[in-house]
Amino acid sequence: MEVFLDEYGNEALRRKYEVSSWAASVLAQKPVFLDVETTSLSPGKIVEIAIVNQRGIVLMNGLVNPGIPISKGATKTHGITNGILKYRHTFEVFRPRVEELLEGRPCIIYNARYDMSFLEAEGINVEEYDFKCLMLQFAKYHGEWREEGGGWQWKTLYYACQYMGISFSEKQWHNAYRDADAARRLLVALAGRV
Repeated sequence: MEVFLDEYGNEALRRKYEVSSWAASVLAQKPVFLDVETTSLSPGKIVEIAIVNQRGIVLMNGLVNPGIPISKGATKTHGITNGILKYRHTFEVFRPRVEELLEGRPCIIYNARYDMSFLEAEGINVEEYDFKCLMLQFAKYHGEWREEGGGWQWKTLYYACQYMGISFSEKQWHNAYRDADAARRLLVALAGRV
């Protein structure tokens, strides 16, 4: 295997090349990109879900009645209130379409473990699908090592997009569609670095 070293003799270029190659490989598999907004950090329920394809076409974008109150902190983050969701469908209505869209292709999520925990709580068998965490891949690409606990330092989706030259207003964040599409744009940017 060829090793790429930067001017300091470390493996930063190799690490970035590996992540970019991974991104290009995943894009070739025609993935979908998913994001959810929730009632609280945990435990909680989904209040918004969006899925887009690799070209940015919206395959699903909907508000979900969670059947439980949304925490004030969550509402402050994403702006979705209990009143907005009062007459929306529960996740039961969305589940068959979500499962159909996830079938047979990678599903890219920024912070997959978090979103997958909410999907699982809503009855999705996450073991049946090919979820991939873009946050972990970007952390490796960025290359900031965590001294405490080891591993690559996680970064927010907003930070990752800014780092890769994808411009957004910070006010656009924490909307399921925008976050799913931002993850798509981030994967495309990473793949373009091969």
